[in-house]
Amino acid sequence: MKRTIDETLQKFGRLDVLVNNAGGSATTVLEGSELDGDLSGYDYAMDLNTKRFPRKQLGFFSSRHSASRSTV
Repeated sequence: MKRTIDETLQKFGRLDVLVNNAGGSATTVLEGSELDGDLSGYDYAMDLNTKRFPRKQLGFFSSRHSASRSTV
């Protein structure tokens, strides 16, 4: 992701919009070990969907100085 952003900035001089559109899950339904309390697949999906990409996006914005920054 960093390389793509850097190449965009080099070519166009600025980045107006950054959309981190990613997500996933380990399984689509609770089955097997999840029913017995093993939520490692759920934990992985929650980390991927709620923490990982927003962290990268916020890291990008905090490393760049801009007159107008916002994260939606």
